[in-house]
Amino acid sequence: MAPTLEAPTATPLSNIIATVLAVRTPPDGIVHGYRVNDASAFVQDDFKVTGRLTFNLGLRWEFDGYPTDKYGNLTNLWLSQVQSVPVPGTSSATGTYAGFVVPANYRGALPNGILRIRVTAQHAREHRGTTIAPRVGFAWQPTGDHNW
Repeated sequence: MAPTLEAPTATPLSNIIATVLAVRTPPDGIVHGYRVNDASAFVQDDFKVTGRLTFNLGLRWEFDGYPTDKYGNLTNLWLSQVQSVPVPGTSSATGTYAGFVVPANYRGALPNGILRIRVTAQHAREHRGTTIAPRVGFAWQPTGDHNW
């Protein structure tokens, strides 16, 4: 009996998403150890102006770090580096790797043209990532009968 072919059950988009979010690319591919450092804190206090109006004032601090890979396998492409060389050739003999960047913890030999950056995240400049923002709110009771 001849084998039968079954229709695929996944859409192309779901296949792409599954591969992008995979910890190990099939079969026995690159192992990733994704990391993102995030932190936040806030202070807030209530100020009762009248019996029916209260202001909430405070500050919020956030740090949103860039994603990294503890094994150094998170690579990227910087267009500024691509534009720094003449238009690449049309064959492997005349092509270039210019524009590809790898993090500082990348383990392996680099072909000519690939840039190793000094940090483990894939960004073109130092990341401050820290923001301070106000927290403002109020509570108002339009009538004094406590039905609102």
